[in-house]
Amino acid sequence: MDPVTPRRSFTFEGCQINVQGTSSAPYYKNNYDLQFKKGFNMHDGSHADNYALKDNVIPFNRFVLKADVASSESANNVELVRLYNDICPYKRPEMVENAKVRWGIDGLPVVVFWHDLTTEEIKFLGKFNYNLPKRAPGPYGYSENMESWEFQNNTSNLMVFRSDFFDESLYTDEDTGETKEKWRFDYEARFPSDEWIDYSKLQVLQSFIYSTYRGGATN
Repeated sequence: MDPVTPRRSFTFEGCQINVQGTSSAPYYKNNYDLQFKKGFNMHDGSHADNYALKDNVIPFNRFVLKADVASSESANNVELVRLYNDICPYKRPEMVENAKVRWGIDGLPVVVFWHDLTTEEIKFLGKFNYNLPKRAPGPYGYSENMESWEFQNNTSNLMVFRSDFFDESLYTDEDTGETKEKWRFDYEARFPSDEWIDYSKLQVLQSFIYSTYRGGATN
């Protein structure tokens, strides 16, 4: 329910909810990834496959609830990205074509309650930020030749750009039991898909940045 803009209120069915984040997954309060696979039943009785947070944002059907447990930036991250989005003088071709295409995330601060229909208990879950996810091709103007990668840590040589070697030997995570190539514990794709593992373009970028590392220079 949106008490400020009631026409944006909606109900839904068939939403897949997963814990969102890697380093934040063990926290006492989780972030959540919401996939609205059956769309949105809007306040006026209409049905929409996608939902627009605001008038100037391209609609999408997947959002994240960010709890800000380990930090206290609250909605400030969203506001800073919005400020950059509004004042940046450079426009990508996708932005020239559609002014609603964004540089980065957008969202709203919300409070979340859980209504247990079996017990009729209503529980307050907390204050969250209701944000567009990083995997939103429409709002960010992704096209077929683009890629989006997420850092999985800030400690490995690959992640701090002290190497450009993508190690393809298999490694098993002791905590999760997951086995995959070592480099995939550093980088994880968000676009074209979560399963994308062709790092050939990423290799070019990684090697360029690594080439600027003065500590690794010789001769």
